[in-house]
Amino acid sequence: MQRAFMAFIYATYLEEGIPAELLGSFKEQIIGIQYRPEQFDCYMLTQRFELIRDIYGDSDPLAMDIMSGKTSEELAGEIIAGTAFRSSDTTREILDGDILNSGDPAIEILKRIAPEILASQEYYSELLAEEDEIMSELGRAWFAIYDTEIPPDATFSLRISDGVVTGYEYNGTIAPVYTTFYGLYDRAHSHYGDPQWALPERWQEPSATLDLSTPVNFISTNDIIGGNSGSPVVNISLEVVGLAFDSNIEGMGSSDFILDDRAARAISVDSRGMIQSLIHVYHAERLVEEILNPGNNAR
Repeated sequence: MQRAFMAFIYATYLEEGIPAELLGSFKEQIIGIQYRPEQFDCYMLTQRFELIRDIYGDSDPLAMDIMSGKTSEELAGEIIAGTAFRSSDTTREILDGDILNSGDPAIEILKRIAPEILASQEYYSELLAEEDEIMSELGRAWFAIYDTEIPPDATFSLRISDGVVTGYEYNGTIAPVYTTFYGLYDRAHSHYGDPQWALPERWQEPSATLDLSTPVNFISTNDIIGGNSGSPVVNISLEVVGLAFDSNIEGMGSSDFILDDRAARAISVDSRGMIQSLIHVYHAERLVEEILNPGNNAR
């Protein structure tokens, strides 16, 4: 639970000698953490315990001490049912008292887990600093070898990334270049009742005038990185044909330094799909006229 973990950090600050009056805003931040349904908290805590078991193994002394012979579901259920951190009022009471000796089950479990978490976070910060230095060295080496033959990365520098619209081998078949409105409705109805695939109300019944064969998204071999989302995609005639917004799973991690275009793909919203949506779903004809005929709009 987020409140309990933050309260544990608050308690360690107090033990380190930081006056409570200097931690007032932090204390109020803990109390003000948004309420989450009990079922959700229990599920998330269960998954945390499952992760501990997966990483350490059931025979590891730390895992055995934490789990105490219980299943992940049992331990999570006991903590959620017994902790005072489910309520803002009772959270304030614990924060005003001796937190680490409160006997709250969430604090008791954190006494066993938190030292490992904090040590791991410190080590992770050291690794990140080391990684940043290595990436800087790699960047300098990359530039020394390739000079301006390939585009720079997207870290605070403007660039143009070249690419072609093409599919790739995927699960024994070829990934299609385009998705369409037909595919959108197929997914929604094939996964009926699954909220992950549910459509907004205005999309549930397609307009009779909406061309369902219109491309919605397309893939290309453009190199994409965090920060590129929303970038315009132009064709050889400098016409805007889409907006980049994502990468496929094959492009994540495999192209950190040099693009591997065998399967890595950038994903873009197709301009044709956007125009069809604006006309036939959102009825924004004036906006469409402004986009398609920018010089002919008298106010």
